[in-house]
Amino acid sequence: MLDRGQAGATQPYEVWKYTKSKRQKFVFLDTTAFGNYELIWTDERSEPSRSDWQQQLGPAAVQEVQRF
Repeated sequence: MLDRGQAGATQPYEVWKYTKSKRQKFVFLDTTAFGNYELIWTDERSEPSRSDWQQQLGPAAVQEVQRF
């Protein structure tokens, strides 16, 4: 599943959610505004997440990610 949104009012983000074998979420943020999405958070322990991902997205986007 894929969810797209706008972090704050400026940066687009995408959430990828996999549910087949084990549930996983991946949050990507377009920090450049040129369509170059970077992984900023995931619940997959073998992948890196940024410690400040919630600040980068903003409160409304974090709530949306949690609901998705």
